[in-house]
Amino acid sequence: MLALAFVLLLVAATGGLAMAVLDVAAPAVRTAHGGIAGLGLLVLLIGALMHGQTLVWTAFGLLAIGFAAGAVLFGLVWRERAPPRLVVAGHGLINAAGIVLLGVAIFA
Repeated sequence: MLALAFVLLLVAATGGLAMAVLDVAAPAVRTAHGGIAGLGLLVLLIGALMHGQTLVWTAFGLLAIGFAAGAVLFGLVWRERAPPRLVVAGHGLINAAGIVLLGVAIFA
């Protein structure tokens, strides 16, 4: 379950990185990015409830905060305003830290 969450979150992170670097975010890409990230977060929650390791819960907490920041970004984009680059970078860095912690918890 944790490995599936890790893969889903990596796919979402790849899409997010592509959107940030290319500075192009088609509505379908934004929706897929958020949907895959939400599914990964849900799978991670189920895995965390099954395994209960502190590092997994820490990764979940970071990813939940990053997901909430992504929801704020989506709200800004939905109103057709460009999100601040600092918020985009913070969203990405928080989620990256969560994915790295999850990887350490799974593979170390």
